[in-house]
Amino acid sequence: MPVLKTILTAVKTGAHLEKEQAWRARRTPADWATLFDRINILLRMEFVSDESISELMRRLRSGDQEAARLVVRQYEAEIRTEVRSRMRDARLRRLVETMDIFQSVFSSFFLRVSLGQLDAKNPQALLNLFVRMVHGKVVDQQRRQMAARRDVRRTTVLNADVAIHCEESSDSDEVSHKLQQVRNCMSESERRVADLRIAGHSWTEVGESLKESPDAVRKRFDRAIERIGRSLKLEGF
Repeated sequence: MPVLKTILTAVKTGAHLEKEQAWRARRTPADWATLFDRINILLRMEFVSDESISELMRRLRSGDQEAARLVVRQYEAEIRTEVRSRMRDARLRRLVETMDIFQSVFSSFFLRVSLGQLDAKNPQALLNLFVRMVHGKVVDQQRRQMAARRDVRRTTVLNADVAIHCEESSDSDEVSHKLQQVRNCMSESERRVADLRIAGHSWTEVGESLKESPDAVRKRFDRAIERIGRSLKLEGF
């Protein structure tokens, strides 16, 4: 019996090593770079408690620029890594720079937070939110390229346009301008929800104030924001 166990263990170990070697063989230099980037991020990431994340989101909604810089500093490396891992299509990389996606994510994030739409209860939830936004931005760019059927001859012009736009979008004045545009298109009830959220009220508190279900209020507000963004055709929204 001990001999049989030894043989089975050896077989399992050998199979495991073969799988590991096959996995390593499939990894590209970019895959390993992404892996090491993520390890470095975890090693140097500042500890942020759930309570401080709630306070951070409240400060962002009130337009605190120091809070915005803290978010960029805390999550910049992870977002850059996520963008690189998503931008695997060589044709898309020829048309859109990874930096354009990166800046568009932050522009959209700060605008939506300022409107009271986005929220996060803990650091991981905020990171997951950024990951979903990166995925959405990349998919949106892929759809645009496929629909427009742009060719390589337009690469230089397109990149120049996107870069100029993203420089503007990263500026707080540009975000403030877009914020005002969206608010101008809101109904009185939608502005009331936005004001309650900016004042720091949770969705539960907003629902109680309006005597409605918090989920119903949040979903209706989300639909309103998306509708307004489409009607204004805001880039990076």
